Amino acid sequence: MSDVRFHNCIQRRFRFDENAKPLRNGRQVSLPADVSDRQASASSAGATFHFRPPLGVQVQELDSGATSHQSDVTVKVLAMDSPVPEDALHSAEAWLIEGPTSKDMNSEETIRTMQMQGCTILQHGTRMVIFTLTEDRIVPILKTMLEAFYLEQEVGRLESELAENWSNWDEDIPLGIVFGERQLGTRARLVEHHNAVRRFRSRLERLSPAIHATHVYPPTYASQASERYRERAQLAHRHEVLDGQLQSFETLYESCAQRASDYANARTGHILEWVIIFLLVIQVLFYSFEILTSSEESATTPPTNVNQPTE
Repeated sequence: MSDVRFHNCIQRRFRFDENAKPLRNGRQVSLPADVSDRQASASSAGATFHFRPPLGVQVQELDSGATSHQSDVTVKVLAMDSPVPEDALHSAEAWLIEGPTSKDMNSEETIRTMQMQGCTILQHGTRMVIFTLTEDRIVPILKTMLEAFYLEQEVGRLESELAENWSNWDEDIPLGIVFGERQLGTRARLVEHHNAVRRFRSRLERLSPAIHATHVYPPTYASQASERYRERAQLAHRHEVLDGQLQSFETLYESCAQRASDYANARTGHILEWVIIFLLVIQVLFYSFEILTSSEESATTPPTNVNQPTE
């Protein structure tokens, strides 16, 4: 049996923008961390959320006519008594399963469900449903859940990129031991891969404070929802696995950089030594030429007769 209230509920779509700056025109209002739940609820329609530093991500609520993107998250929020009626739950589950999945997330076959007193949250793929008792809880819960969703999406994206680059980076392992004249042509590739690993590390560390954030005390509905989502998605464990895998490649490219630098310095030193030897040979040849020419001049000059009488 389908629930009419659920199907008539407005879908809200949100998009993450890492490059956008805070905007304060029209309905786009940045919500500071110290704003009250009731004030935030009044500014929720079409608002622009800003995640806490160092994430620095803007979340823009899209209009109904905006072009959809595969990474957009669609949310339905219903103010409903607890416990949620079964027909509403069945309708929500059917709607979630019908939705698209994100390739950057570990899409589960089952729906992720988080239940708290007076609040029930369901998530699957790029869709989310929030059942809550009061309107003043909607915005803080929505903000924390969007942040947790973004964290899982970014971790999934990093896992995919690491898996794609693994074989390419593996090819550079021999260069960490031997680097010679034949390997000079690989320096551009090494620089590119080394920079890619550094950028990967920067992106991973940017997520770390939010993933490993301590539990909020006293707890709130929003903080509990975020903590449970991160636990269900195993974000802390996945972040640690990525960190350990990345360390091996960081060690590899540090070794490659050291080998390449040592060979370049040694090669430059050898070139300078040959230049010095060449200059010394030229100098010796000049001295030898001067000695030979002076010897020939002395040999062609007639000797003076010492026995000639004087007048």
